[in-house]
Amino acid sequence: MAAVAGKPKSDAGQYKRPRPVVAQEWKELPPPTLALKAPLFHTLDQPKPPGAYYDEEAAEAAVEFIEARRHFKGRWAGSRLWLFEWQKVWVVRPLFGWKRADGTRLYRLAYVEAPRKGGKTTLAAGIALKLAHADGEAAPEVYFAAYDKDQAGICFDTARFITERDEELSPLTVVYNSRREMKLRDNPGGMMRVLSKETGKLYGINLHGAIFDELMTQKTRDLWDALTTSEGSREQSLIFAISTAGWDQHSVCFEQHELTRQIHEGVSEDPSFLGVVFGAPMDADWTDESVWMAANPSLGEKSEGASVDIEYYRRKATKARNQPTEQNAFRTLLLSQWVGQAERFLDMDAWDQCDGSVAQAEGLAAFGGLDLSATTDLTAFVVVAGRGKPEFIIPYVFLPEDGIADKEKRDRVPYREWARQGLLRLTPGKTVNYDAVREAIRDAALRFNLKDVTYDRWNATQFVADLEDDGLKMFDLGQGILQLSPPTKELLRLVTETELAHAGHPLLRWCASNVSPRTDSAGNVKPDKQTSAHRIDPIVALIMALDGWMRRGKEKRRSVYEDMYS
Repeated sequence: MAAVAGKPKSDAGQYKRPRPVVAQEWKELPPPTLALKAPLFHTLDQPKPPGAYYDEEAAEAAVEFIEARRHFKGRWAGSRLWLFEWQKVWVVRPLFGWKRADGTRLYRLAYVEAPRKGGKTTLAAGIALKLAHADGEAAPEVYFAAYDKDQAGICFDTARFITERDEELSPLTVVYNSRREMKLRDNPGGMMRVLSKETGKLYGINLHGAIFDELMTQKTRDLWDALTTSEGSREQSLIFAISTAGWDQHSVCFEQHELTRQIHEGVSEDPSFLGVVFGAPMDADWTDESVWMAANPSLGEKSEGASVDIEYYRRKATKARNQPTEQNAFRTLLLSQWVGQAERFLDMDAWDQCDGSVAQAEGLAAFGGLDLSATTDLTAFVVVAGRGKPEFIIPYVFLPEDGIADKEKRDRVPYREWARQGLLRLTPGKTVNYDAVREAIRDAALRFNLKDVTYDRWNATQFVADLEDDGLKMFDLGQGILQLSPPTKELLRLVTETELAHAGHPLLRWCASNVSPRTDSAGNVKPDKQTSAHRIDPIVALIMALDGWMRRGKEKRRSVYEDMYS
């Protein structure tokens, strides 16, 4: 890359040409030798779209570009910006190597979650410089975004300091310090700039790349939504977000964390999303040094070239033990362990072992659970059938058809495909057609020896009256923790001991994976819709059906439908 001739005009100190690096300031340290560690979750194994391919030359070119830069502070100052092995294997190579059939980048949104002191900011700065200077884009607009300008400026300043000490990039860049902006002299219109919630409305942005720093600090979605919809006519724009864990499970950051987990577990798909999450599991012992080593991929001994050594963690852990108020900071920042948010309730490995056939359920005694939910979202009626005990789960799930594409995008699950497979019933219009639900319950009464239906009384008065007119016995169940705790614990027991069969129902599995519990000091527990990651309505209906089994399953009486249809 050749520098553009000419001297920039004076701007009253608003800019400066980067100071050329002095050759003798350079030094060489060997690359780090830390062993490669596996993420807690990642999305690299999800199916690729037709025609996608891996361009090894492009992948290695990205690594070489970043590693040609120089560190500017600490013991690494002046040395080449060696990437850690985890950064190359899990982030840089797949991000720049995987291509779509048309040759453009496959991944358009990347989320990297890892503990502090893991080298995320330097990695992000290197990727920003690659997008600006070596991505083949005319007039690239690359933004450094965060909740406030100071946070956004951290990654920008890292890129700026790297640029100022770089013999190749320095002559190609003009730095405007007061407004935290760099313009590309070799690519007119190209620039790198800081953005934050304080920037105001982001009119006119046509980004090629954006680095979103510490996503967990975002209190609203405004800036995130503005940037993720600002790619305009760019062919391969990239949003690259980095963060540690936090505590707000309603945040856009936790949304990316959960999306990574769900794709990792095969529940969701998004081929354009690259997610890599390093950290400690939510139930891991934060005092265990083996947990520390697994959580931070850049943690090790100084002799290994680690960005942070184990002694630092020991000092911080001692402080956290002695001062309980420091524990959450240690867990979120140094272990990237989410705290104060939804915990996983069901063991999904055990759930997956409950994938037996439900064909034998026809004609058996059964109890139903009904969760009408909101009229615009999932409504669920779930039957639990068995021979003297709960054995088979048969869900009937409904969703309004209008806006189904937007709902798939929002929840990142294939609703239309599930409907084609007969696993979901789409009803015409913008709201759930309760007549279709009523008809499904009638159908269930014919298929099974349906004893009764347990329901949530919210917004169900007229619908329950209609079902009672059909001859069904209906029992309401309060949704408080005392009422729901016994059947919730029974579900946990049945799944753990693999005594249920659900035939591998993918929609039901997705909802099961979303459940987080609410507990009280007495040990009672219930599914919490407020803190669960996504939809859990069929699981709530399942729990209400189990309540019927527990309360009335041993009663000897004929089903109302035995009289009606005999």
